[in-house]
Amino acid sequence: VLHYRPYDVLPLACLGFEADTIAKWTREGYLPIGSPAEKIYRQLGFDWDLTPICCEQELPAACGRLSVRFSPNAGDKDAPFVLCVCGLYAHLLNHSPAGGRKEMEERLPTVIRSLRDQISGICDERVPAVLVFEENPAAAALSADMLQTLRCFYRELSGPLREMGIEFLSLSGMDWETLEPLLEEGYLNLLYPLSGSGGIEKLELWRLRFGRRTSYIGGMDPHAFSGSREDVDREIGRMYRLTEQGGILPCPDAPLPSDALWDNVLYYTDRMRTLFS
Repeated sequence: VLHYRPYDVLPLACLGFEADTIAKWTREGYLPIGSPAEKIYRQLGFDWDLTPICCEQELPAACGRLSVRFSPNAGDKDAPFVLCVCGLYAHLLNHSPAGGRKEMEERLPTVIRSLRDQISGICDERVPAVLVFEENPAAAALSADMLQTLRCFYRELSGPLREMGIEFLSLSGMDWETLEPLLEEGYLNLLYPLSGSGGIEKLELWRLRFGRRTSYIGGMDPHAFSGSREDVDREIGRMYRLTEQGGILPCPDAPLPSDALWDNVLYYTDRMRTLFS
């Protein structure tokens, strides 16, 4: 799908549930107490859970802690997973919490090399994409030179990852002014989730500008599941033409809310199967 190629079945993905959602569905009798998350996703008709497990792996002091999420279907040792890591700016703050901008900038080259090597060391043939969660630094905290160095980091990171066969690199948490040149130059090629990048409203503009160099995940309003079937149909209709064009994996842009209706979610996955199979 993300390669703009023909497919037999569109994978259905979701970004998890809010804390009270599963408890509510259990009280309503849709789920037995203690149902594992993997079974719930399957029961609802989803193929992929894009945010199932988060763990932390100890790394050398030069790199600090690297936050890692495995998805989708983290319980399946043979399933592909997306490596999600905390960004460069977070590591800089971790290494120089009391230091000023000058000290952070001096440490930057060492942190870049260490973080890049550690990411490369963790990845294997099951990793199709890397998603970097970057802190959204206040403009006052960064000099123009340091912001440029952040951009350089993602340029440097993209090469080694693609040499390993990792096809997609995405960045979350930075403003559009930082993202835009990286997308324009092809160092980033995935926007995920769309709500964090400006929303589905910009998708057609992005496609005109970046063509098939950029792919997309997300775009659907999860609060539609809290309304009527007409609300769900409206979201599906809004995404239909964009999905037909390829390059986008439609899914809710946030965890399903606690007031989401079980029957609405089932209706959504059934309709999507019918439309895109």
